Amino acid sequence: MRRTRVLLGRPDGGFERTAPAQTVSYTDSKSGQVVYAHHARLERLHADKDYVYAVVHEGAEAEFGSFRTGPSGRSRFSFTTSARPLPGRHRGRGAGAAVVPPVQR
Repeated sequence: MRRTRVLLGRPDGGFERTAPAQTVSYTDSKSGQVVYAHHARLERLHADKDYVYAVVHEGAEAEFGSFRTGPSGRSRFSFTTSARPLPGRHRGRGAGAAVVPPVQR
């Protein structure tokens, strides 16, 4: 995969930022299929806000998803992601959803 990157934006607007991503792969022991995971560092996120993202690379369709950052300060949060499309969605739409804490500096 070449030029893998994550486009980041808010649900009410277009994609505002781009972050380079590293791709790693492994073979799933149960299915025998090769699974690709993309890792990108997203900075300057605001607390308790919704974001949308697209994972893109040359030669493939974008994979879209969304997440919400956790509240500011110390509080509980959960993180969920899916390697397969969400029910009722087509491939490349809604590839993941997550709740993550904001980066504190």
